[in-house]
Amino acid sequence: IHSHTLRSCSLIRNLSATAAGRTCQTSGMSTKGVTILATIAVLSCAAQARPFGAKYRADVWDFFLFVQEHPSGNCESINQAHGGCAFPKNASTFTMHGIWPTLTGTLGPNFCDPSAIFDPSEIESILPALVAGWTNMLLDTSFYSFWCHEWLKHGTCASGIAEMSTEFKFFNTTLGLLEKYNFTSVLESNDITPSNTTTYPMAAFTKAFQNVYGVEPLLECTSSSSTGQVLQQVSICLQKDFTIMACDKSVFSSSSICKSTEDIHYVGPWY
Repeated sequence: IHSHTLRSCSLIRNLSATAAGRTCQTSGMSTKGVTILATIAVLSCAAQARPFGAKYRADVWDFFLFVQEHPSGNCESINQAHGGCAFPKNASTFTMHGIWPTLTGTLGPNFCDPSAIFDPSEIESILPALVAGWTNMLLDTSFYSFWCHEWLKHGTCASGIAEMSTEFKFFNTTLGLLEKYNFTSVLESNDITPSNTTTYPMAAFTKAFQNVYGVEPLLECTSSSSTGQVLQQVSICLQKDFTIMACDKSVFSSSSICKSTEDIHYVGPWY
């Protein structure tokens, strides 16, 4: 989940859950609280290191890697690394990790605009949807840090696409894609549901996506000595017009890819 970069988005790493804005996930958030958190977000995002050069150009990429997280599985990993997970309230579906412009055979480009800033006011109108569907689950980072990270690292590289040419459009368009490409429904339609007892072969997940979308997904897992491998996130590839395409083989080289030799825990039920 790129937690090292998320940390660089935050100047205030040791805030309590309340001070970090966890109370902002409710409708009772005060205007003063919004202002303080917005100021923190702007300052902390400005502190991010942003490498820039030819390989970071916004026009040098081929497709989107569209990545969704399984909240229960993601929390398995976060609990191990961060000592606590901010599970999305009333979660019943996969949530967004990101939509990443990708050059075939590489990771990135990243951080394509060295002058870009993250402005919390740009996403104020869709904040409830972001909290619910693009949740920052890391308790030890600030409220806006995840979205700051995604915009500066990936959104700036997608800005050449009309539907993603601004910070607001980047997040709003992606939320629409999250609704359109519902990974939870894909699995449910193939009789794969969250369980703390039942496990599934990797081939069952692959077949489910092939049945619905006609492509092989990238399945990434975390693991522990007590549970074995647990589904953490699933990705598909999208063309620049947001239609589905087959992923290049290089996408499947991730070190966290699930093992085909071991059944997968799709943990649940939803909290």
